[in-house]
Amino acid sequence: MLYDNNVAIDSTKAWVKFLKIKPSYECFMPTVINSKISSFNCSCLTDQNTCSRYATRPTICRQYPESFFFQHGHIHDHCGFIILKNEKKIKWLLPSIKQDIDAFLVN
Repeated sequence: MLYDNNVAIDSTKAWVKFLKIKPSYECFMPTVINSKISSFNCSCLTDQNTCSRYATRPTICRQYPESFFFQHGHIHDHCGFIILKNEKKIKWLLPSIKQDIDAFLVN
């Protein structure tokens, strides 16, 4: 789903309005079900699942998957990206997180 100011673009009217502001997003093609946009597909993906306009791709693509992960807490399995845990950082953070949780629970 695409968003405009944290509001999902779920109608063709909103999509047309959004494209006037950000014409570089024209590569996204909405999937409309029952008069509502349910998802978007990118027309710039090649058969190898790579971007045919990588150098001029929209900001949303440049920031993916970090932007999506921080907004939604996950990334889609089929997107080709994975998030790896940094075990060293986790071990370093765990004691301080535990202290914060213990302090929260006491108060």
